[in-house]
Order: sequence, then C-alpha cells, then structure tokens
Amino acid sequence: MKKYILLIVMVALAGLAGAGLVRYSQQARAIHSDIAARENSIVGIHAFLQAPAASAYENTAALAGFETVYVAPNSGIDIEPLYQYDAPEGFTIESFSEAWNESGLQLLYEELKKNKHGEEINTLQTVTIHSFETDDRSAEHITTEKKERLNLVFPLFPEGFGFDMFQSQGVIALYGGDTRTTIESMARSLSHEYGHHYTLYYMSADDTDGELDPEYAKIRGLDEDEARLALSNSTSGYYDYTNNHHLYLVEIAADDYVLLMGSPTVRQVVDFKDVADALNGEENPETIRMNEAFNALPQENLTIPPAGDVPGLAEYFYGFIGETPDRAPLDAEPITLNVERRTKSYDLVSGYETFANYLFTWNTPYEDAVYTLVSYNDAYEIYPVKTVQPGENARAVIGTLTSAGETAIRTASDNIAEGTKTFVVIALLPDGNVQFSEPLEMEF
Repeated sequence: MKKYILLIVMVALAGLAGAGLVRYSQQARAIHSDIAARENSIVGIHAFLQAPAASAYENTAALAGFETVYVAPNSGIDIEPLYQYDAPEGFTIESFSEAWNESGLQLLYEELKKNKHGEEINTLQTVTIHSFETDDRSAEHITTEKKERLNLVFPLFPEGFGFDMFQSQGVIALYGGDTRTTIESMARSLSHEYGHHYTLYYMSADDTDGELDPEYAKIRGLDEDEARLALSNSTSGYYDYTNNHHLYLVEIAADDYVLLMGSPTVRQVVDFKDVADALNGEENPETIRMNEAFNALPQENLTIPPAGDVPGLAEYFYGFIGETPDRAPLDAEPITLNVERRTKSYDLVSGYETFANYLFTWNTPYEDAVYTLVSYNDAYEIYPVKTVQPGENARAVIGTLTSAGETAIRTASDNIAEGTKTFVVIALLPDGNVQFSEPLEMEF
C-alpha cells in the first residue's frame, strides 16, 4: 500500500540579523569599507555629519558562528563578483552566480525599491547574490562600518593631522543564486533582510547591543515572556538564536516590515494539497521553499497576532519616513476552526485494523481570501496542510485516508496526526492583509 508522505523542506527566512561585522566573509571574499580621504578640505566634515547614520550593532557570538560556518580558507574561489550593478543611491548589487547577470541585477534593484524606504537606503552598502545554498538560512543582513578619514590642514597642525569618523552601513547577502533564479524566488528574502536594515536604522535602542527601542515592543504587545528582546554575545546565545529564530524581537520586527511595508511581490501563494488530494493523485512537490509560501507563513512566528492586527503598529513603522500606511486596517472578523475525528476499519489478512483521519472545517468571513490550514509541533516545525482558494469548500483532512478496491485498499497518510500539534487557519487577502484563526492544540 502506497503512503503519501508530505515532504517540506524548511528554508530559514533569514539569518544572523544585523550582526555587526567590521568585515564578513562569503566565498572567501572580504568586504572592506569604502575609505574616502578628504584632504585639504574642512567642508568634508560637514558633508559627512549631514549624511544619514545609525548606531553600529555588534554581535560577537553571531560573528563567531558565521565565520565558523562560512569562512573557507584556501578554497580557491574567485573573490571578485561575476556581475555588478551600481544603484543610483550609491550601493552596489553584486552577483557570484552565473544565473544573475547585469540585467537580472537591475531587476533585483527595481524589486528592492518596491519595498517602502526612506533615508536609510543611503546607508545600504551592498547586496550580494551567492551561488551556493546554506542549511539554515536563505539570506542575511550584516552591519558593517564605513570609515572616513578627514585630514585637516592648518598652519599650526602637524602634517597628517586629522581624525576618523565611522558610519554604520548594511550588507544584504542572498544565497542559492544558482537555484533561485527569478525575482519571485528572491523577493521574500530581500524584503525581510531590508526589513532588518530599516528597523535597525530607525529602531535601535541607544547604548545597547542588539536591542530595539522598547517603544516597539510595547506597541507590539510583547514582553520577555513572549519574545527574546535582545541578542546575547555568548555561544549559548548564538545557538539559542539559531534554534528559536522566530522568538527574537529583531526577527519579528523584520517580518512586521514585510507585512506592513514590503513589496507586493512577496505575497506568493503555494497551493498545498492534503491527504484527500493525495488519494486522488494530487501531491505536493518534493521540495517547497517556505519563504515562497506567503499564504502559509506570512510571518515566521505564528503564535503572535499578524502585524496588521496590532493597533498603531503600521503608523509607527511609516512614521519614520513621514508617510501614512498605504492600506486601511483590516476589519477583523473571527475565523472559527472545527475538527471531527473519523475512522474506517477493515478486516485485513494481517488482522482487524482501524484507520483514523481528522476533518477540519472553518468559516470564511473574507470571500476573496486564500485560506491555508497550517500546523506546528512543540519544536515549532511548520507543516502546511491545505490551501483553499476563493469559492472552494473550507475543509482539510489530516491522518490516514483509505479507498477500498476490489482486491486492495489504498491509503494516503501525511504523518501530521502524531504527537502534539497546534493548528491555525491563515487568511490572505488580495491587498496583503492577513488574519489568523484562534490556535487549536490537539494531542494525538
């Protein structure tokens, strides 16, 4: 008897958020600051001080973990980009993948600009696309420092007298360039990482290492029991960040940016199939990138309300660039999830056997929304169950379904109905607004 096994490959939405590096290594390539000597001119001091600046953010634990995983000494990899696009704002987009040439990089630039932005874009240094994939992230944002040497020439000053000033700048690294070859496949990662750039620029708390302004956590309604408010500069802190990525406030903030200010391109829908579909020959692809399934994972943390449901949050985000939210708040209506256990028994050659499945149904208060039933376990591993398009019956099945023929019994099983699972329905509206049902926890 053939069993249908749902195979989902989880791809991390983002990596070491905002890890402040003086340099970072990818494909054995070091990114150095753009040092501009301004000799014989006091005017340069004023020009630098007027440029947008943000507090540097340093996470030594993340740096240690990053270099342990990625630095490959004597690898022989060419450290020069294959292609480069120079953005009008002053940053560069560099490709280390043959799949991303100059025209592709220009399209990526245009996609980046679809994300809401303000003066913080002037502190973006580089966006890089790397050919290889990683096991635990699809992209990351790193903070570097730009160094300016200002030499002052006056009769009483010694030769070479001057001082250095530093400005925080951001680098976005995108991975899997050889396999993620379309704008759509890169859009979510790009938007999330730019969300780090945006939030670290405007929301970094003063005189702290990795903390965001307490005002954000207050508006978001989160405390230290619900979110990790700061990154830890320790080895254990680094591994906790890796294993509990969705709980960190910096990650929640970047996801909020995507939901509230991100490019419309990120709102991609994957049509997930359940075991009832599988029994009829409709199966999911063997590999699904969850960062390309906005309908199933609009934000990494499904245990907290979506950004659009939080009063004042959109105004807070848009206020940094002097704009108002570009869509009205969702008039939230409750989504109620119901479940029914069903069984079928057969007298088989091996003995009497009972197969159980669970039918989930829910109301659809938004007629034009795409609904997706999602589950997660105690380790917060995500298992999408079923996508329901507008006009379809709002129902999904998990467990084991059977179909009896003349000589055999066919079964389809998803292995979801095991252990403890929490289920939630996600409604994705055409304008990008999102609504969650109340979570339903079940013990199987």
